[in-house]
Amino acid sequence: GSRYEETDTRKMYHYNDPLILDEDFDYATQVLADAKWVTNSTVARVNVSTDKLGFAWTSGATDQGCYYDLGSVSDTKWLLKFVINYTSETASGYHPIHNFFVSSSNSSLVYPVSSAGIGYQYAVGGTDLYFKSTISSGGEVAPSAVSWNASANTDYYVEIKRTSATTAEMRVRTGSHSGTVVSTQLMTGINSACIGLRYLRLQQYLTGSFGAVSGTIDDVEFYNGVTSAGNVWKEEGT
Repeated sequence: GSRYEETDTRKMYHYNDPLILDEDFDYATQVLADAKWVTNSTVARVNVSTDKLGFAWTSGATDQGCYYDLGSVSDTKWLLKFVINYTSETASGYHPIHNFFVSSSNSSLVYPVSSAGIGYQYAVGGTDLYFKSTISSGGEVAPSAVSWNASANTDYYVEIKRTSATTAEMRVRTGSHSGTVVSTQLMTGINSACIGLRYLRLQQYLTGSFGAVSGTIDDVEFYNGVTSAGNVWKEEGT
């Protein structure tokens, strides 16, 4: 990559690209897609016809989800951006709840409270949007839920950033990542055990009778070691 040198200090810098995932789901075959986004079900899977990550959970869904391995991720700073669109939502009995988390585990558990993670959770019917952090012992930290009922066939631009070991933020917008703000949630007091996050996990929450929810995720970006998009100059040796 590029490099510059300060002649007065003799310090040398290299141009560092923190973008470690830029995903538009444009895979030539389903085999290639499933190799990257590992799934245990056809209802939570990359759709190579539409070039989107699709989900379609019904009352018969059990432990269905998929994950992508990011590799090594900072325990203090990162930025996740994605676009989510709900095709249909039907509440029946329990509210259908689903998660898109940065997690320490790739296990297909119903809800990732047995792993460390930070992410987005939406309860259909309950019209609640949650921003949560979890740890492997089952502990959970979350600001108050936001009352929100996602409109069908609308793109929502979600930005989640970890700003320190103990703080994180989530914003949902319409129009673009700089568009109209739907929700802002600030998290403090993240447990010190919320570390080792490396998997992007799309997962359903409840099993049994809970209605249905379907939709897509697209344009996923993950920036590691920073809290804003874009390249940075980094001093060599640091």
